[in-house]
Amino acid sequence: MSTVTTNDYIGRTVDLRVWHGGEVSESAEQLTGALALSGQAGTITAGLQKLAQRVYVELLQEVGSEPYFPSRGCSYLTELRSGAVQTPVELLNAFARASQQLRRVLLVEESDDMPDDERLGAITVLNVVLAGEVAAVTFSVTSRAGDAAVYLMPANFTL
Repeated sequence: MSTVTTNDYIGRTVDLRVWHGGEVSESAEQLTGALALSGQAGTITAGLQKLAQRVYVELLQEVGSEPYFPSRGCSYLTELRSGAVQTPVELLNAFARASQQLRRVLLVEESDDMPDDERLGAITVLNVVLAGEVAAVTFSVTSRAGDAAVYLMPANFTL
């Protein structure tokens, strides 16, 4: 893994980093939502981490929950809460449907002037676990530049 410097951000659009963790790695990382972690000021993000943050935002947003952008989001949390997910196969299918929905949303947001490391290449499910009221999906996000990292999307719900 290379070290990021200030020069890496010159001329790029950056976002405020609200999901911490999940650095480029081959092991699953659960991202922590916070504007600033204890002992740290707010940080900015670009590249693969920015792409992963976009993926997380869409996975956690239900379709129709944003009045001025009703097509944003996906069905993942809606399906979990509805009780429709009872088996690991159903969890895998729910995540796959959500991945296709968020792919469409992210592609609409993308433009040719965006760097390839901030554009979605693929989302690949690596593992699903359904135990009691916890659903966990381990997946990788790959950018168009070919950079990839592994993330963990846990969710608690009541059957």
